Amino acid sequence: MSWRIVSVSSLAKLDYKMDYLVVRTQDSVRRVHLSEISVLLIESAAASSTAYLLCELAKRKNLNCSARRRSTESSASCFLRPPNRPEPSAKP
Repeated sequence: MSWRIVSVSSLAKLDYKMDYLVVRTQDSVRRVHLSEISVLLIESAAASSTAYLLCELAKRKNLNCSARRRSTESSASCFLRPPNRPEPSAKP
């Protein structure tokens, strides 16, 4: 059951290793099991992730959001819908 919201707001490398999300920063390395993650929020443009990690998150239907802020624009994009939620209906 997923229950964690993982937020990355600084320079980091996100990777997949043996069913874990591995977050490498300049100071530390942290691991979170993918079954515990409900939302992965990437708040920094300096953070990078591997394609394999994104594929594994997609298999588990985790929500992966990327947000970016600049002085003139603010945008966010979500790549997957969270588990147990219906898809929004299309408007004509």
